[in-house]
Amino acid sequence: KQVDNFIWKKEDLKPYQIIPIEEALPFLRQKNNAVIYISNPLFIRNNEIAMVYIDYNSFHNGFSSLSFYKTIKGVWRSWICIRATAQGDKQ
Repeated sequence: KQVDNFIWKKEDLKPYQIIPIEEALPFLRQKNNAVIYISNPLFIRNNEIAMVYIDYNSFHNGFSSLSFYKTIKGVWRSWICIRATAQGDKQ
């Protein structure tokens, strides 16, 4: 089940800076910055398991994954990676 009104909170994503999607490219062009896109989670099994897509991009490389996360003792942990790709130096 997907939570219709799910919004990532700043405390969920420490120490990252949350920026609007339209500011991602200018932010990425600044030296040593990277942009991470994290989808809204898709929850199953009484919200104990979540599927999340993550896409990381810097000016020179990137990484993306589609993974299941599982809550263990109240902490979300990476559980099963369905697909992961890495892009090398883009220069």
